[in-house]
Formats: sequence, structure tokens, C-alpha cells
Amino acid sequence: MLGGYSRILDSTGFFVYDSFKTGETLSFNYQNLQHAQFDGKKISRVIYDITNLVSPAGTDAVKLVVPNGPTEGFIAYRNDGNGDWRTDKMEFRVVAKYFLEDGSQVTFSKEKPGVFTHSSLNHNDIGLEYVKDSSGKFVPINGSTVQVTNEGLARSLGSNRASDLNLPEEWDTTSSRYAYKGAIVSTVTSGNIYTVTFGQGYMPQNVGLSYWFALNTLPVARTVTPYSPKPHVTVELEPVPGPITVTPDVYTPKTFTPEKPVTFTPKPLEEVVQPSLTLTKVTLPVKPIPKELPTPPQVPTIHYHAYHLTTTPEIMKEVVNSDQANLHEKTVAKDSTVIYPLTVDALSSNRAQTTSLIFEDYLPAGYLFDKETTQKENGNYVLSFDETKNFVTLTAKENLLQEVNKDLTKVYQLTAPKLYGSVQNDGATYSNSYKLHLNKGTTNAYTVTSNIVTVRTPGDGETTTLITPDKNNENADGVLINDTVVALGTTNHYRLTWDLDQYKGDRSAKETIARGFFFVDDYPEEVLDVVENGTAITTLDGQKVSGITAKTYTSLNNAPKDLQDKLARAKITPTGAFQIFMPDDNQVFYDQYVKTGTSLALLTKMTVKDSLYGQTKTYTNKAYQVDFGNGYETKEVTNTLVSPEPKKQNLNKDKVDINGKPMLVGTQNHYTLSWDLDQYRGIKAGKSQIAQGFYFVDDYPEEALLPDEAAIQFITSDGKTVSGITVKSYSQLSEAPNSLQAALSKRKIQPKGAFQVFIPEDPQVFYNSYVTKGENITIVTPMTILETMLNSGKSYENVAYQVDFGQAYETNTVTNFVPKVTPHKSNTNQEGISIDGKTVLPNTVNYYKIVLDYSQYKDMVVTDDVLAKGFYMVDDYPEEALTLNPDGIQVLDKDGNRVSGISVSTYASLSEAPKVVQDAMAKRQFTPKGAIQVLSSDDPKTFYETYVKTGQTLVVTLPMMVKNELTKTGGQYENTAYQIDFGLAYVTETVVNNVPKLDPQKDVVVDLSHKNNSLDGKEVALNQTFNYRLVGAMIPSNRATDLFEYGFEDNYDEKHDEYNGVYRSYLMTDVTLKDGSVLKEGTEVTKYTLQQVDTENGLVSISFDKSFLETISDDSAFQADVYLQMKRIAAGQVENTYLHTVNGYVISSNTVVTRTPEPEEPSPNQPTPPQPPIETIEPPVPASV
Repeated sequence: MLGGYSRILDSTGFFVYDSFKTGETLSFNYQNLQHAQFDGKKISRVIYDITNLVSPAGTDAVKLVVPNGPTEGFIAYRNDGNGDWRTDKMEFRVVAKYFLEDGSQVTFSKEKPGVFTHSSLNHNDIGLEYVKDSSGKFVPINGSTVQVTNEGLARSLGSNRASDLNLPEEWDTTSSRYAYKGAIVSTVTSGNIYTVTFGQGYMPQNVGLSYWFALNTLPVARTVTPYSPKPHVTVELEPVPGPITVTPDVYTPKTFTPEKPVTFTPKPLEEVVQPSLTLTKVTLPVKPIPKELPTPPQVPTIHYHAYHLTTTPEIMKEVVNSDQANLHEKTVAKDSTVIYPLTVDALSSNRAQTTSLIFEDYLPAGYLFDKETTQKENGNYVLSFDETKNFVTLTAKENLLQEVNKDLTKVYQLTAPKLYGSVQNDGATYSNSYKLHLNKGTTNAYTVTSNIVTVRTPGDGETTTLITPDKNNENADGVLINDTVVALGTTNHYRLTWDLDQYKGDRSAKETIARGFFFVDDYPEEVLDVVENGTAITTLDGQKVSGITAKTYTSLNNAPKDLQDKLARAKITPTGAFQIFMPDDNQVFYDQYVKTGTSLALLTKMTVKDSLYGQTKTYTNKAYQVDFGNGYETKEVTNTLVSPEPKKQNLNKDKVDINGKPMLVGTQNHYTLSWDLDQYRGIKAGKSQIAQGFYFVDDYPEEALLPDEAAIQFITSDGKTVSGITVKSYSQLSEAPNSLQAALSKRKIQPKGAFQVFIPEDPQVFYNSYVTKGENITIVTPMTILETMLNSGKSYENVAYQVDFGQAYETNTVTNFVPKVTPHKSNTNQEGISIDGKTVLPNTVNYYKIVLDYSQYKDMVVTDDVLAKGFYMVDDYPEEALTLNPDGIQVLDKDGNRVSGISVSTYASLSEAPKVVQDAMAKRQFTPKGAIQVLSSDDPKTFYETYVKTGQTLVVTLPMMVKNELTKTGGQYENTAYQIDFGLAYVTETVVNNVPKLDPQKDVVVDLSHKNNSLDGKEVALNQTFNYRLVGAMIPSNRATDLFEYGFEDNYDEKHDEYNGVYRSYLMTDVTLKDGSVLKEGTEVTKYTLQQVDTENGLVSISFDKSFLETISDDSAFQADVYLQMKRIAAGQVENTYLHTVNGYVISSNTVVTRTPEPEEPSPNQPTPPQPPIETIEPPVPASV
């Protein structure tokens, strides 16, 4: 996927986003950085927020790949484009934040600037890459192809492939020594973030779909190894040697061996024949005697002057404007038409014939020759022009020469040819002459050189300076605020200088003046609003200027066509909205201010948009002066809108973050407020802004918290105490200062109730000491949680507001809650089934379950002193009813694992318990009735970390046996438990159970039909059959446990009573079985009983079958009686008591007494009295169910 990037990037991993949509922002947090520093301090973390501002034409998303190395930027993938990089482009804004090891954010300043490198900015036939909108200032790198254009784009102006630059290697890699060729640097001197926009536009070649944008601080500039002087070397000299004794060598010549002599044999000489000579003697002539010559005449001396008569015409060069005004030694505007007439005096009469007439002129540099017009205006000449030398030649045509030679006897006035052109440079001096050649190449040839003429454009450095319009930003007090940060609501007082002094004495022509004059302010409309009636125009000495109108246009397209044309001629393209100052009459403006060299001061007020609330935005502003159609730009003025980001934290006294954590009543929230002032470093606010004051508002929840104003602290970032800040509390906003009310109301902020305000006593001193120095202030305001919040489970919120220069900024909201601890208690049987509120039979074990609720404490942070109060459970058990079983106690966690480290103690009363338990109970007015059982953690810290902080619930099981003695009286017993955490007590439900009074009764009756006629205490006749009635205990309904045993044991007096195993058993109440069927009262249930009889010992035992008892519903009452049929067999007093067994518990009944008298002796013949009939009872059959 990465293709060639895998070879040029060093990252080991990449984050891939297949669809990064327009408007979306991705945040990348690089941590544990190892090799980054700022001001000697380690940078441990960097955050990049990348926003997709513009997607390629026809799409709404790109594919984004981000390396895991923070210095290697990101790679964007896109589709093929339309080839127009201005319309088919993608742009990404990157916001970078850097953090030091201590967590503080890196802040830049002029003394400690941030320097960022933007590299890999390619320009080729595939695409054009650029950066713009930097919160810093772009600084080009010497030798780089990347420059800053008038559009504010930092890009290469031409193709910058390595082959285009004739480089020996590729430069677009992280390690190339030529990486600077496609890079530019940006320096940041204020604020704590860096913002820049990366862009890429498509070029005609539709190949290569990925683009790498790099942002880092790696040095890519050309570097020269600095000269390191060699260290001074101390020469170690050897000692001076002593005199040297020289022993000369004795020269021994070689032995000379002469060459052998050579014998010369001369050749014989030839004999020379002497020529013969014949002499003839001649007689000499007689010397004549000449006649005496006459005296010669004296030679005369002759003087003469050699004259060569010719006629040479005078020539003169002129320089005029299009109005034919003389411009020699004058100043005209750049691009003015300058005409050079080449004037020649009249040719004299009786002159020689003119064979050629040639004008030669080397035009001055910067003079743009108008060849077309010159040719048109000089039809009698052949024009030639060497553009490389700016050299023009006019050669007279034949028809002109004929005209000149038509009558040589007469004077001839040559019409002066003219050269047309315009001066192109500012600050230039154009000096020029020409030459006239006549009869070139003949004996009559001669050359004449003209005078020199001079014309200037403003800014030649001698008579005038360059035209340099100026722009500055001031606050309302006139203080310069260029390159500073500003606050929201700031009115920028832009001061523009219309630089006209260079034009004093200007001789520009009317056609040049007609090109117009105006001043353009290309302001950033996305940041600033033009203040209505906020312009003023004066001379530099303060005189009011009239006749100039200021207008604002939303875009160039909305401007008049004439203005569009003038801007295009001046090569000015406003990026959006712009303001223009234009004279109502160009000629009047020229006469009043331009020609007189009177510079003007323009003022335009622009206010930062309120819609940028909460944003940080760097904005630049540049203006342009246009004179005679020529544009001159001012310097760029940069400012940065900053918005504070106040923060709020909740810390405990150990400075541990407890935001969002559960809190205990009585503990303190140490609210820590960050008064964020560092982004204001270097600000130059106006007095009216400062007068709006500085405030920090804490809207605390008064229903939950009580502020401790005496403990409030104000501390700088270096730990120094801040003085001069007053703390005030208000119950409602209307009580606060008006400026504070206005600032909060503007943002529709309404405190919920009472609030604290931290107010500097002197806003100006506070501004000077902390705001303009960018000194952050930390406010610590402790607040104690009210006791009324105990166990409420309520959350409470706290938010604060930083108010600077009349603007309010909200902190994050900190939320905490008071835990609602709800321990539960229940009574269960052995199977774990709840028996709360039920009737408990003898020998029942109560398995009390106490659920200790730590669920609300999850992630709680506590201090050591609070933790030292420990963790307890108190069980207020009814010692009159229950017997403890400490060995059976168990504590289980949520997974059923046994919890260790728990101690169990029993105290006769609360007063004997640990002090922390006593205090916690007393604080809640909890008073146990008597003895208590206490469970405590042996190691509170370990217990806290293991169970409390993890939010577990523990189940404590306390087994307690019912005391059987209670059945004698019956009644109910209660059990309540308490969970004590951190010295705070929470109560469970109270569990109530009932113990029935087990009161078995015994009676003596004749039979079932006479059960209400008791024979107790009466006489029973000898041999009389009667019944002992055994009335079992009433077993109430809603029982806690099953009735598994219900029996009767009668130890009768076998000497007086005879029992033959005859009995009956009946229900004394309706009984409901588990299947829903009902056995009515009076139902005989003998068949459900079992009998054991020992007649020898007089013992009978009747018990209900267990299987029958198991069918009885626990929600049903149960009571039965038994009739034992007896026969009185002996006289005397008989006492009888039976034992009643219920679930293994044996209770003795009352004792019945009967008497049987001795029988009377029968009288003789006295008939035996009749006996009452005796009902015969069938022997019972053992019960079966």
C-alpha cells in the first residue's frame, strides 16, 4: 500500500483510515517520546489534530495513512484529478500541541520560539503541494525552491524534481542532504499550539495517487560546517647545537688519459691560373674654369592654412510625456509613457549629397521600448531593435534620402523621429543620448552625439525614496500590536500609510493619472468584521482629508468591472472580501496630494468576530497602494486570536485526581481551577478592555458542599503565592458586578444558585503582573461535603468560568457523587431460603445473611487518614433468643470465595466496642439493644484494595440457634446489622421472627363425646373405661422450617390403669397439605400415626409419621390430640403427665389427677349395680401415607 514510501520513511507502523471525510477531525496522541526537547526540557507527548478541510473535486473523502513516527507527517490518497490545481485540490489543517514530562504544555515566545519544518513540498506534472495559514511566520530557506507567494502559499514556483534541479540524488526523503530543496521553515513566537494547513492540487499528469506531507522540527536547511580554528601549538624546540666541526674532503682528480693523436694528411692543392690583364693609359681631360655665378636671390618664406570645409548639423535629444511636457530631470510614475524625440538642426545649403542617415540609440535598462508605436510614427525609417541590448536603429529610407537631396542648395529641416516606450522600474534613473550617422562608409561620413537627457521614477535613492506603503495594527490606545495575540472582541485599529511624498513635482501625463489611485485592504473576513463608520483619513500631520470614499466588497466578483480591471492591471487579487479607499476625482486627488507629495494616514477599524468564540485563529492582513495603476504592497500584519481553555479538577488533599469518583460526607473536595493566561503572553490590550475586569467564577452546588474560604490558595505555575485577589460569594447573579453579569449573560450563562467569585483588586495590576506575562494561576478552593448528603446516592456537579476582557469561558464540568450504601440482612434456613418474618420452631438454626455493599465505592480514592478508620460489621442480635456460633461464621466474595483477614468479636454492649465503631454508631444515633457481634478487617488497606475499591459485595453468614426455652413463653425476636466504612455507619433492615409458645395439655375424659367434661381432679370408678386426652402444641402457620416431628409419650401408671393399645387421634385445626388439599378440623388422623407400647413399664408413645408431616404446608397451622383408652384397675389416687415432642424438643404437659375409691363390700343378696356401657375401640392400624 505504501509503495515507495516504505523506502523513504523510517516508521515501523501506520494508522490507516479508508474514508477521512471532509470536516472530520482525527486526533493522534504520540506518547513516550524519547528524543524530543524544548528549552532543555524533555517533550514526552505530542498531539496532532488533523482536519480534512477540502477533498478532491467530486469527492467528500480521502484515504489517510498516518505513520507511527510523529516526525513523519501523513500520507493522503486521492483519485485522478482534472488537472487544475487551484480547483481540484485537497487541504488539511494540522493543530499540534506539545507537552513536557511534567504534563505542562509547551508555550512559545520570542525568546523561546518554536521552529517547524515543512518538507516534501513537490511541484511537478503530477501535483503541486503547498502549506499556508501558519500560526507562525514562514521563513524561506536559502537555496530552497519553496517561496511565499502573494496568495500566502508557501510553494515551489516551478517544477522541483531532482532532475529539474540537476541534483545528484533524490531530495524527497527523510535522510537526503538536499531535503531543504522542497522545504520551508515556520517560526512561532507566541501561544502554545502550532497550526498550519497542508494542501495539494492536481496537475495534468494523472499518475501517482498519494501525497506525503511532513511536519517536524528536523533541520533540512543547507548547513556549512563552522570553521574550527586549529589549537595553538607550542613548538617543542630542540636545543641549539654546538659548533660543527667540518673536515673538508680532499679532492683527488681522476687520472687523465689523453686521446690518441690523429695524423692529418693534406690533399694536394690545385694550381690557380692568374687571369691576364691588359692596361691602356688614358689621358686625363683638362679641368674647365667655370664662370663666376651671379649672387642667388633670397628664398621667400610662404605661410598657408589647409581647410577642409564641411557642414555638421546640431542634434538634440528630448524627453517628454504623452502630453508633450518636458520630463528632463523630472520624476514620473512607473509605467508612464516616456517619448524620446530625436531632434536634428536644419541641414545647410550647398551641402554634399547625403548618402545615408542613421539614428542609433542604446535605450536605458528598464525602459520598455514600444516597437509597434515607434514604427508606426516613423514611417520614413527602417526600424531594427536588438532586444538583448535594448538597442534601436532608425535608418532613413530611400524616399527620405531623395527628399533630403532634392535641392542641395537649400536648407532642409528633417522631421525629428520619436522613440516610444515606458519606464518599468521603481527607484530608477533613466539617462540616455543617441548618435546620428551621416554618409556612413564614405569619405564624407561623420557621426554626431546628442546631449544626455534624464528622467526618474520615485525611489531613486537620491532625490526620493522607494514607494513603501505601510500597515500597522494598534489597539484603541494607539499601542502597536503587530504580531501579538488578541482577545475575542478586540477592535483592530489598522493604520495604513499612503506613501505619496516621492511624487512631489511629478510630471505624469493625464493618461497616466487616469489610471487612478486607490488603497486596498485585503482583510481576513473570516476573522474580522469591518466597523461601521470606522474609517478616518488624514494627512500625516493630522489634517482631515475629504474626497475619498471607503467601500467594502464581499469578493472581487462583486466589485465594479472597472475596479476589477484596475486591480488586475496592478496584479492584485484579493482573496475574499476587501475594503477600498478611492478618490472621488483622480485629477483633484493628484493635484492636491500626489503632485504635492502629501502622504496620507488611513484608519480602518475591524473587530474580531464573536462567532470565533472559543477558537484560536491566526489571521494576517495586507494592504496595497495603487498609484497610476501601479500596485505596492504593505508588509503583512499578523495577529493570533487566542481563547483560553480553563480547566477544573477535583483533587483530594494528596492532590490525587478524584474527578467522577464517589465521595464521603465530611471529606473535602480540593477543587483546582486553572486560570489559563499563558496564551495571552505578549498581549497589548486597550485600557477599555482591561477595565472590563478579570474574574474566575466557581458555580458550586451549595446543596452539597460548604466552601472553606479561609483555606483558598492562589498559586503561580512556579509555586509562588498570588496576592491581590479577593474572594466573594453571591447567592444570585444580580448581586455580582455589572461587568461580570454582562459577560456571563452574553454567553447565556446562569449560575444555578450560590457561587464564588475570585476578583483581582486592581485589574490593571493583575493585567501587568499575570495576563500580559502569560502567567497561569492555579486556584485551590476546598469544599466539604455536607452531612445532609449522607447515603443519598446523589451526584453533584461543579463548573467554573474564566472571564477575561469581558469574555466568559466555561471549564469542564466536574461530577462526583455520594455513595448510597445499602447493606441488606435476611434470615435463611439451612437451604438458604429466606425465613424473614416466619415462625421458628425449636432447635432451628437461623442463618443470618448480611450483604455488605461496597458497590458504590468502585474506583474511590481515599486518603490514609480516612482509610485508617477501617471497615466493620456490627450485628445487634437478640441474645435472649439466640445462641451464637462464632465458628460457623463465613464471609464470601461475589465469586463465592472465602474472604480471609476478618476477625470476629462479641461485646456485651456497644460501650465495649472499638472507639471508631462507637463514634460511627453515635454519629447516626444507632443504639444496639444489648450484646453485639462485630466483624472487622485485620488490614484495612488490603481489604480496601481487594474488595472496596473494586466495588464488590460480600456476604456474611452468621449462624445462630434459637434458644428452646423461649418456647415456654413464645414471642418474637429481632436482628439488625450495621455496615461501618470509613467511620460512617449504614443500617440494614431489621429481621423479625416468631417463636410459638408450645403448651401441650393433658386431660381425662370419659370418651370423645365427653371431651369437654374433664374428669381431672375427680373420681374414676374402679374398672371404669376412660380416656387420657393428650392435646398437642399448636404449631402456627408461616413456619420457618418444616414440622418433621410431632409426638406424644405417656408414662401411665400401669398399676392403676390398664392400656390395651386402643387410641384415636384427631386434628384440632384445619390443615392444608402441600398439594393444596385441606384436612378439616376434627378429621381423624390416627392412620398417620405410629404407636409403641410397653405395658410392663406403662409407657406408650404415639408419633406422627414423618412422611405425613412432610406433606403439610409450612403455611398451614397444625395441632392434633390423642385419646388413650384406659381402664382403671385399682383404687387410689393416680397422677399422669405426658411428654410432647416437637422437632426434637420435648415439653412436659400439665399433670392430671384422678381418684378411685376402694370398692364397697357387696351386701349379701344385693344385686350388682349396672355398669355403663363401654365403647369398644378397634385397635388402630399404623398410618401410611
